[in-house]
Formats: sequence, C-alpha cells, structure tokens
Amino acid sequence: MPSLTLPTYSIPTFLPLAQALGLTAPAAYAALTHAYNAIVLPPLLLAHDDDADASDPNNDHDARLAKQWLCAYQYGPVFVPPLLLAATLGNGVAAGCALARWLLLTGRIGSLDGHQGGGGAAAAVATALGAGHGHDVAGTSSSSGAAWALGAALAHTIAVLAFVALGPYTLKWMERGINGAAKWKAQQVLAPSWRDGAQGKEEERRWVMPEEETDGPSAHTHTAREPWRAWAEGVSMREIVVTWGEWNAPRAWIGVGSMVASAIGLWMSG
Repeated sequence: MPSLTLPTYSIPTFLPLAQALGLTAPAAYAALTHAYNAIVLPPLLLAHDDDADASDPNNDHDARLAKQWLCAYQYGPVFVPPLLLAATLGNGVAAGCALARWLLLTGRIGSLDGHQGGGGAAAAVATALGAGHGHDVAGTSSSSGAAWALGAALAHTIAVLAFVALGPYTLKWMERGINGAAKWKAQQVLAPSWRDGAQGKEEERRWVMPEEETDGPSAHTHTAREPWRAWAEGVSMREIVVTWGEWNAPRAWIGVGSMVASAIGLWMSG
C-alpha cells in the first residue's frame, strides 16, 4: 500500500522583521528626540534672544516662543507612539525567539525536528518564528549555541525594558512636571484674558486648554501639579523651554541604549 504523503507549507519567518523593527525604531526615536534639543530649540531661543526687549510691554517675543514650543511639543504624539509600539513589539518578538532557541538547544521544549515528546509542537512554533536560526543550531546540545541564544534573549529584553521606561518617565514625571508647566505658562502668555477662569477674548480661545480628564495625560490638556504651575508663573517662557530641553535629553539617551541593546541581541543571534 503506498504511503500517504502530506503536503508541506512554507511558514513565513517573522524574526528578521522583528529584529529590523527592534533596531530601527529606537534609532529613529533617539534621532528625532535629540533633534528637538539640537535642531529645534536652539534657533527658537536665538530668535527669542535677538528680539527680546525688556521695555516691550506686549512681550511679543515670549508669545512667539510659546507658540513655537507648544506646536513642536504637540507634534510629538504623532510619531512617538508608533515608534514605541514598533520597538517594543520588535524586540519582544526577538527576545521570545531567542529564548525559544535557547530552550530548543538545551532540550527543554523538544528538538528542532519535533520528535521529543510533547515539546514537538512548541519546537515547530519556535522554528516557524525563526527561533531555529543562529549560532550552532545544528547541535541542539551545544552549550556555546545556548549561551549565544540566552545572551540574545537578555539583550533584546533589556532593549524592551529601556523603551518601556520611557512611559513612566514621560507620562508620570514630565507630563506632571515640566511639560505641564510649559503648557500652563504658554496659555498664560497666549491667552492672558482667560486667566483664573475668566471668559476672555475670542481670538485667544484657541490657546486655552482644558483640565486633564480621567483618560490620562494629553498634549492638549493641563497636566501639571500645583507646585509646577506655581513655578511656571514665576519664571520666563525662555527658562521653561531651556528646562524642558534638559528633561528631554535623557529620553534620547534611553533610545540610544535600547538601540545598542537591540544591536547586541541581533549580533548574538547570528
């Protein structure tokens, strides 16, 4: 009786795409974030200083700086969430594949050919995702290959954690602090007739932001704590923009750290 031959199907390998996203997304984020400090803020501050006149009662230079900073700041949510999502998913998948390869090489979930007990299904999934590629995969008991795979998993995990840390840094500390203070000051400068809840001039309404709602911080709502609002009222818009740049700088370095960790994971994956 002739044997029955089942058709085979080629399952796409997702690891190269995950590695590409895990490497390029943090790099793009770091570059764009650093560009705010290196390219955007210096000319704004230079133009402000050139136009500043202490005898000017209208403070037009402060209003211009407030508009420019606010527009640049509110553009951030356009590109930051997609990059955060791409970097987290990319490095997360890469870490999972490297961990699966380590489990395969150490015999913890079966062998690459799927003939070791109940681990065959897990091995097949891991191989389909790309976990069957890398250093010394031919010998599943190779301690060297297992060490490389575990190192890659740790590196991609560090890349994920570095990017995840941007969430609390931005939303908890910056939004409640310098971001919120800058928005509070910008409204005072651009919509002075709306201070203290007064119904102000209609032409200033576009710069008036509501208080934060329950759905979390937003670039278009007031988010600063009271001490930061009080601080903002006592300093110039220029000082606030400079301070914002100092708080923004670590985010670029966090992105660089995530990119470097991802690159190390990519190198160790072979």
